Amino acid sequence: MAREPVLKKELLREIAGEVEDVLAQARSKGESLLQDAEILRNNRLSAERETLAKEMERRRSKATSQTLMEKRNALLTLRKNELDEVFREARKRLVVMAAEEPERFGELLWALFEAGQDLLPEGTMGVRLGEGGERIAPRLHKQGEVALVIEKGWQGLIIESGDGRVRCDYSFEVLLGRCRSELQAEIEGIVFEEEREG
Repeated sequence: MAREPVLKKELLREIAGEVEDVLAQARSKGESLLQDAEILRNNRLSAERETLAKEMERRRSKATSQTLMEKRNALLTLRKNELDEVFREARKRLVVMAAEEPERFGELLWALFEAGQDLLPEGTMGVRLGEGGERIAPRLHKQGEVALVIEKGWQGLIIESGDGRVRCDYSFEVLLGRCRSELQAEIEGIVFEEEREG
């Protein structure tokens, strides 16, 4: 019987040793799992941070682009309004010039006639004059075969070859429209260039 307590003690010591080994392995395995979990968590956090940073950059870029677009459109609108005002004033000045400075107005029309005449073939030509054009009518009659018509409601002149194939439209509305279109395109080019440089 004395041997039984010794065996029991021995068995308990062995069991305690095995329990310690199992606990040590469990602790080691637990620490390893915790380390793996920490690495996984850090990787996920890193991936989430990267995704968040990309999204923030995308939104910042979009907001910047939108702001630049709004700035460009506001600037274009402002320049267009200024240009419209300049051309409204030019139209008014042409009306005033026709009434108050008929000699100067006549010389302007004559210069346009000469520019157009150089573009037409020899022979008969038709000339339509707008308001204020009667000032150069006598000079036109001296040019030879000119079919002259004076009309109300517009300013400038239109010259056509006798056969109607060549036409030079020097009505002030057309001339101002062309000039305005060219200036608008130039302004847009400047605004877009500023955007590329900025």
